[in-house]
Amino acid sequence: MKGIYLRQAWRHFREGAGPHLFGLCTIALAFFLFSLFLMFVENFEALMARWQKRVQIVCYLKTGLSEAAVKELRRRALQEKGVSSVRYISPQEAKEELLKRMGEVAQGLEEMAEELFPACLEVSLRRGLGLQAVEALAGRLRRLKGVEEVQYGGRWLQRARALLRLLKGTIWILGGILLLVTLFITANTLRLIFYRRQEEVEILRLVGATEGFIRYPFLIEGALQGLLGAGLSVVLLALLHPFISMALGSQAIPYLPSFRFLSTPALLSLLSLGFLSGLIGGAISCTGS
Repeated sequence: MKGIYLRQAWRHFREGAGPHLFGLCTIALAFFLFSLFLMFVENFEALMARWQKRVQIVCYLKTGLSEAAVKELRRRALQEKGVSSVRYISPQEAKEELLKRMGEVAQGLEEMAEELFPACLEVSLRRGLGLQAVEALAGRLRRLKGVEEVQYGGRWLQRARALLRLLKGTIWILGGILLLVTLFITANTLRLIFYRRQEEVEILRLVGATEGFIRYPFLIEGALQGLLGAGLSVVLLALLHPFISMALGSQAIPYLPSFRFLSTPALLSLLSLGFLSGLIGGAISCTGS
């Protein structure tokens, strides 16, 4: 019986190639824009995760600290939970690192006094340490005697995480809009085809065909149109992905080894959304007919 429904759906799909093709292209375009946005969000989330792993806390020390005081500060910092290593950077080393990073731009700064560069402790963190734990650790280090200032880019990370939450919320909104668009397109396409076959449908009813026998092919058509539209958008995105990655370049994403394609869960969600929205659209097209 299922084979009969599938054959009928495929025959209807071929006979109504014009409306189906228009609906399919429209759905594919909508899904392509959504999947493109989703891919950028996933890569931004991966970038955030890598940034968070590379977060370091820098404790700038007060001037005039003795060697014993610096050793005590380093020892106490190492005892903190979540700290993997602590490196002391003297004023001389701080100056050398600055000149090295600035390169030719640093010409003329070689004569600057080393006293202008504060000594600091560079605190490396263990992997998996969350942002809240980093903030709490920075607060404890700030209270240590001999520490002048603590920096770790916390505000920047907070803003980036807020942006990520906003983008994820936008995904849900766009997903809802995409569902409605697919429902509308599928329902109207199949309703048009249903009315074009009205005479055939009436004959089937006269010879005793059940409503399920008449309507199931339309449900399958709707699911097929939604699934094909979502699948076509994924294929198009896969073809464009290398060019997008090349256009961004390593300089645009220095902390991300490569601009990744959609994850498997995201792909399955896209295809499921296309299938489900098409199926519901097919059911709507038969309502009241």
